[in-house]
Amino acid sequence: EIDKGMLGANGIVGGGFGLAIGASISIINQGKDNVAVCFFGDGAANEGTFHEGLNFASILNLPVIFVCENNQFAEGTTHDYASASETIAERASAYNMPGVRVDGMDVLEVYKATQEAVDRAKKGEGPTLIECDTYRKYGHFEGDEQKVKSPDDRNADKNATVEFRKQAIEEGWLTEEEADDIENTAEQAVEDAVKFADESELPDEDSLYKDVFA
Repeated sequence: EIDKGMLGANGIVGGGFGLAIGASISIINQGKDNVAVCFFGDGAANEGTFHEGLNFASILNLPVIFVCENNQFAEGTTHDYASASETIAERASAYNMPGVRVDGMDVLEVYKATQEAVDRAKKGEGPTLIECDTYRKYGHFEGDEQKVKSPDDRNADKNATVEFRKQAIEEGWLTEEEADDIENTAEQAVEDAVKFADESELPDEDSLYKDVFA
């Protein structure tokens, strides 16, 4: 939601870089203590806006974090085939910013890297690129045959949510009951949203003209 700082999604691959940079410039101009975050995939990392965005953010020393969720397959092309560099994180050196590569399936590792990047940005030390090495378990779209995957692809059986639940219970951060309550609450929220959508009236024609600028 806009009032919570969420600028929404867009349908342009690599479109988020410019939005995040604009947001970070706005943060500076308004004297706020916020940090802008740009999420993108390994496919978007090969778009020109990636390089333009990181370069511009570094030149202006902007409070922005670039988070690449490298799920290895973009839309349907493997990272190894599409990228001349072995990792996305190593590209950060060309733009004079830290490039950090973490296990995207490890909640705490991602959290720690992000906290360090936030602290840097708030101290005026500029942007950071974080590459989360993860895995897309499902297709890019409904009906995707996923021909680029092999049966023994790594991380195929690893689930970040399940792993963190197990760790949280072992460390005493949550009880089994508290973890169940969180999961049940989330599932109920989705079920309620689906029920609301199914039972809602179709929008009238006038709604076509809402939030449209001429």
